Amino acid sequence: MKTLLYIIAATSLMGCSEAADKNASAGVGKDTTQPLAGAQAATLSARKHAEAIIAGKIRPGDDEATVAWLDSLQSPDIKIRNYAFRVYKAISLQSDGALGETVCGYVKDYFAAYPKEALVNYATLNKVEKRQTVENLAFEFSMNGKAYQASIDEYFNAIEKECRDCQEQVKERLLNLRKAVEAETKLMVVE
Repeated sequence: MKTLLYIIAATSLMGCSEAADKNASAGVGKDTTQPLAGAQAATLSARKHAEAIIAGKIRPGDDEATVAWLDSLQSPDIKIRNYAFRVYKAISLQSDGALGETVCGYVKDYFAAYPKEALVNYATLNKVEKRQTVENLAFEFSMNGKAYQASIDEYFNAIEKECRDCQEQVKERLLNLRKAVEAETKLMVVE
């Protein structure tokens, strides 16, 4: 299922506008009875769903289309991951309940899998988005209860190892993120 979702997301990022222009000029998908081809329609639908979330036109839910974009944070294609990160930002700020908890795991996995990239993307966040990302990460570690510090140490030590050749600015960003996550996790864990 993830592979199909990656393919749909990749197609939407690489050829969506060209396909839409061709379809529009051919009259496909516009006020006609001729539907778009299955995969192409799904791609356009996935892209439109993401754009609507980013624009705040729809509220993300714990549904397949929304979770597919969170899955895309693990795509092997950096273009897809970067777009998925934009979608994550919007989802993160709008989500609550089950989706809010789901988002936490996805962002934690993203930082672990692509730490350098994730830290660069983290720098693009505004103050509110950074705070939400810290809370998302902290929530994941708080699930370890009073043993959260060992989990944080293991997680961030692995990221630090991956960032040995990172620029000093990125290393400093990682250190600040770690401190913020530790402080937030401590607040979440009932002593």
